[in-house]
Amino acid sequence: MLLFNVPKKNKGFTLVEMVVTAVVVGVLAAVSVPNLLGLYNQNKVKEGLAQVEGALKEAQRQAMRRGKSCTVEIDIINSKIKNPSSGDGCLLSERILPEGTTLTTSLTGTTKTITFSYKGNTTNSGTIVLTMNNTERKKCLVISNGLGIMRTGDYNESVSGSMADKCITPSD
Repeated sequence: MLLFNVPKKNKGFTLVEMVVTAVVVGVLAAVSVPNLLGLYNQNKVKEGLAQVEGALKEAQRQAMRRGKSCTVEIDIINSKIKNPSSGDGCLLSERILPEGTTLTTSLTGTTKTITFSYKGNTTNSGTIVLTMNNTERKKCLVISNGLGIMRTGDYNESVSGSMADKCITPSD
């Protein structure tokens, strides 16, 4: 058989195949991008909650270790956990929450502070709620009065009661 009689195979894609592929990729992107953004924002809220819990536990440990009371200030406006200006704080460094995270709390007073005694106890009980802009998932941390025990959970506004009652710990 001569070389010029060999049938030539089509190479490349047709315009219809390329358009169909572009439409399928566009639909998949339109469906998945909002879900990915939601996961990203949810992870930022979890990271913020871990920052808050870590700062409070660090202050509690430092109070027991040093044998003196330690205070932590919660700056709601700037989304920071820091040592108070009075100087009796025990945080080694201030914690800055992820950008876009919003803090609300049930702690009373003009400066939102939590003080741990040399035994790790606290007289400040309260709930701290973290949320991200444009998300409905909220995380919370509850500090008990007396022993200073902390628990975290999902904040559910549909439950009646105080802020602490709305902080529901997910079951394993």
